[in-house]
Amino acid sequence: MSARRPPPAWWCVAATLAAGCAAPLSLPPPEDLPDEVLFRSATESFNSRWSVAVRDGRIWVKPRQDADGEWELLGDTGLPAGRGVKRFAPPQQIAEISADGCHLIALSEQGVYYRGTDLRRDVHRAFHWTDRWGHPAARGPGLTAAWPSGALWDVSDAHPFDVDHYEDRLGREHSVGMGVAHLYAVGPDGTDLRYNDWWLPADWSRRVCGPERGTTPIAALSASASTLMVLSDEGEVFTRLWDYDTSCENSLLTCSYRDEIERDEVRALPAEDWRRQPPLPDGRLTGRIAIYQHGEGNAARGLRVEALRDQGSGYWAKELLDPEWSWMAAESGWEGPTLEQRPARRPVAGADQRMVGTLSRDGEEAALEVIAEDLNPICSPARLTLWYQGDQVAAGGAPLVLALHHVDGEALVTRPSEDLSEPKWLRGALLWEQRLEDVDGEQARAAVAAVLGDHALVTLHGEGGPDGVALDEVPRGTPFLFPRADKGAAGQSIHLRLAPL
Repeated sequence: MSARRPPPAWWCVAATLAAGCAAPLSLPPPEDLPDEVLFRSATESFNSRWSVAVRDGRIWVKPRQDADGEWELLGDTGLPAGRGVKRFAPPQQIAEISADGCHLIALSEQGVYYRGTDLRRDVHRAFHWTDRWGHPAARGPGLTAAWPSGALWDVSDAHPFDVDHYEDRLGREHSVGMGVAHLYAVGPDGTDLRYNDWWLPADWSRRVCGPERGTTPIAALSASASTLMVLSDEGEVFTRLWDYDTSCENSLLTCSYRDEIERDEVRALPAEDWRRQPPLPDGRLTGRIAIYQHGEGNAARGLRVEALRDQGSGYWAKELLDPEWSWMAAESGWEGPTLEQRPARRPVAGADQRMVGTLSRDGEEAALEVIAEDLNPICSPARLTLWYQGDQVAAGGAPLVLALHHVDGEALVTRPSEDLSEPKWLRGALLWEQRLEDVDGEQARAAVAAVLGDHALVTLHGEGGPDGVALDEVPRGTPFLFPRADKGAAGQSIHLRLAPL
């Protein structure tokens, strides 16, 4: 173990006043530390430069590219410390860690998250900890775990030095700016996913729709560069690119649901859906997985799933878009039940809700009745059917169906992590593919024309919750959100009102 010069006495005094300072420790590396970290778990993680592990409550690091490198304590004590640690008491034990890109996140036994940067550099010379977290400007009150220790969570960092950009659904490239870094966590019911960013209010209210509209129990979670990887209880692997920017929850961005976009900076919606990866060929799965970034753009992600086969232990590996998995033999340090030996969990009922209401336009007496078949506060889109004078509106003999896409709107106050009963601000769009001239029946066609005109897309914003939805067309004076051509004209706004059956 290489020796490091202890900090000068004056620094220790200053640091003690701010966040506590301990004398450097000289501990031998624990014997159970691996030669290389291949998977991301609660106690082991990695980025392109460092392997990271927690043992006996302290953080250890090892260089990944140095064959002669050894495990060493991170910092002087293996614990978050320094002038940036002042919201909470300095931790005495670290329970869990996660690393990706520039960031290392440590969760103390008291349930406090500590953020460390920069994990791309020599961490023995320059590494900084903070427990500041949240709005405004990442200087908020700090973040704590919402659920007991053992919940699945991971950090993701899409940084301009490595990832550079992402591609939207039309293949258009968009810069990641100064970087997009989130914590993702599986909610207490084991199916929905939450996320937080240290620039957002410090809570766990923001959600990502899980695989199969949030009905699939999740056995393992890994994240890298805004791409989520989950392993289901049934051994299925799903991936999805989703963050605050790619979903356009960021109200400072401009996004569009159109296929024809003229301005390069406009991001195409909807965001990427879940991708079901090819079935794993065979083996008993241990539940340890990893997704890791290794280049620019969406596809530069590697996937690993640990398994035990008759031929021995190892893992299945592939690139994100590869059609097949490859077997990699490796020594396994896994101890515990495999996936099929764990208690079985059944798919849960989704949060889809049936609502009825109206679709209307300012200045028009005609209103269309609407039935939302599967309105979900987390998962988008919902299917809306239209009715006029008690009859369902059809086009070309088939029901006329509108897709209601929606995402969370801006929220700069903390919200309860579990409470979905309160309405929240939504924005999105109504889209329909059938043409107005194909609507069956002269009266129904006239009613649809009176409300929707020749609009194939209507942008909306407003409030929505389990007790009802009130969305209005986005007016042209509204900054950002959508291009001007996608916004409504003054005095002709379209309104959607829905209530539970």
